[in-house]
Order: sequence, then structure tokens, then C-alpha cells
Amino acid sequence: MIEEPPKSGSPDIRDHFHRPLPHWTARARQLRSRRGGGEGRPDLDLAPLLLAWGFRDRIARRRDAEGRYQLASGAGAALAPDDALSAQEWLIAPGLLQLSQSPDARIRLALPLDIVRLAAARPAWFSRSTAMHWDQDKGSLRVVQRERLGRLVLREQPQARPSDAVMAQALLDWIEEQGLGVLTWEREAIQLRQRLLCAAEWLPEAGWPAVDDHALLAALPRWLLPSLTGVRDARGLARVNLAEALLRLLDWPLRQRLDSQLPSHYTVPTGSRLPLRYQQGEPPVLAVRMQEMFGEQQTPCVAQGRVAVVLELLSPAHRPLQITRDLAAFWRGAYREVQKEMKGRYPKHPWPDDPAQALPTRRTRNKTQ
Repeated sequence: MIEEPPKSGSPDIRDHFHRPLPHWTARARQLRSRRGGGEGRPDLDLAPLLLAWGFRDRIARRRDAEGRYQLASGAGAALAPDDALSAQEWLIAPGLLQLSQSPDARIRLALPLDIVRLAAARPAWFSRSTAMHWDQDKGSLRVVQRERLGRLVLREQPQARPSDAVMAQALLDWIEEQGLGVLTWEREAIQLRQRLLCAAEWLPEAGWPAVDDHALLAALPRWLLPSLTGVRDARGLARVNLAEALLRLLDWPLRQRLDSQLPSHYTVPTGSRLPLRYQQGEPPVLAVRMQEMFGEQQTPCVAQGRVAVVLELLSPAHRPLQITRDLAAFWRGAYREVQKEMKGRYPKHPWPDDPAQALPTRRTRNKTQ
């Protein structure tokens, strides 16, 4: 029947046992002769288990009242909503026809399946694991014990108070399933990740760890799991320090090299320690008030001098005045225009004629630094 399914009629294999087509009977005789003869009679009680043994990925569980099923493989399949078989919770569906215009395959041949009997006969097919999902009604994370057959969930049992180890592993599995977006990425963690991406581009010889989404998800047990101890809800997960966790991917020499060659901050001539902004594929950016860069004659560089920093030179009110990667050229050239305009707008602030040699300041001319 599976080799040459009927072109019409019921998808219930039991109906065809009682009215077999001639070529099925001939094929059955041929197979029996290979097995040493004998009459052979259909065993409808045994058939579902034997078909499940041969087509485990086509064990199906009903998804809705419209005849739609999910297969153990994860794919979808469907019967006509008015078909009598669609009332069955579990089926074994060895005969499928994939239609190009539908995401669900059409079930052409199937039998009802006793899942309890199958579990008793083939316990190794069934797995148990602890899982986590978001409970929309309660607004919290929920831990459940799941029993699965392939991609099918047979049953879920809530875990009232799982151990810290079980909770941490369940969180890890949930994050792997949902993606890194469920974590709270503060600026420090985002910038650390960008620094590592830039380091791999600018200093490839150092052997930096991969920190793209795929790599981080694959390495979750290494860098994130230790930070999940004691975390039991979404609020606790949001407080996890991801920057601290990501540093577990680096040994001590690599940490030192990252801090020295791609520092998170740069100390300008006034002594202010200001953040550098990193973005993969672009040079780092330093936003700094222009007066604090007086006396700096060359553009700062990172990555062993290989990459010049983009300077966002700001007014005393922290508004952008100039963006440059060549500070010396700016002091010699475009600064003159900025000086003329700013002297009138901010007369209390210094605008020296030779900024490369002037004293840097955070204050106005009438106050000491």
C-alpha cells in the first residue's frame, strides 16, 4: 500500500485491508514467498507499531480540530477536517504527499496509534528534559519537565522549585532556543563584543574568540552558565553582567592585549577618561570637547597604531563642531573657521591661535583647570 498508494478513497489503512487492490495482493504473495511461503493475514493490532518502527519520523500528533498534525520530524501534515481519522490524537502516517502550495503534507495513508503502548514497547525513543518558557499570564519564566518523541511533546509537568543547577541549565536551553535577544545587553557588554569583533579584524594574528550570534550561542555553557547560578526569574536574568560573562572567553594575556590595544576609554590631555565607541567595520570614535584636545598634536590610534581614531570635536555645549581622523591637519586648516565662529558664540572659552601648543582645559579662560 505504501509503495503504490490508492489514488482515491479513505486515508485509513484499515479500510483498504478489507478491500485490497489486486497489485497489493500480488506484491504480498511475492514477499511471502521470499519469507518461505505461508498464507499471511493482516494483523491490524500489530500494524501501527510495525509502521512506527519503520517510519518513526512520521508519528503524528493532532494540532487542532481542523485536521492538522505535527510529525515527529517537526514537519506539518494534514487530513481533511471532516475525515474520521482527524478525531484521533495520535497517528502513524507512512503515506504522505507534499504539495508545493501548502506547508503541510497531505496524509494519504495512516493508522491510529496507541502512544502509551508505543512508549512501553520502545522506551528508548522517548526523551525527558527540563525546559523553560515564558508564561504570558504570570509574566514569569516557567520550568517544566518535558517528555518528547522527536519534536513532539507528549506531556509537560511544571517544576515547582527546581534546583539551581536545573534552573541554570533550563535557562541556558531557553536562551539557546530564543536567541541572544532575550538577554539584557548594557552598553558595556555591547562595546566589549564590538571591541572583540574589531580586534579580530585589526589584530587577526592574536586568535580572538568568535563572538557572532552563532558562536556565542554554541559557547553558552562556557561563558554564560556560571553567571546563571541563583537566577530564578526574568528579573534576575536581566541583572546578569554580560560584560563580565563575556570576559570568560579570554585568557589573561588576551584580556591584557585587548585593554592595551583596543581600550574601552582614552585619556585626553586634560586627564578626562572618555569612552571610545567601537563598531565592527568602522574606526573607533572619541567624542570630546575641543578645548580638552588642545596640546594634542597627532590623532590617537589603536590596534598597535594600525587604526586612527575618529575624533568628534565638540563645542563647550557638547555639540559637534568637527569630525576628523587627522587632528594635525585640522589644527592647521579648518580650525581657523571654527575659531572665528566660536569666539563670538563662546567668548569666555579659550580659542588659541596655535591649539596644538596650547594648554588643554575643561573650563573657561577665567578659571583654572
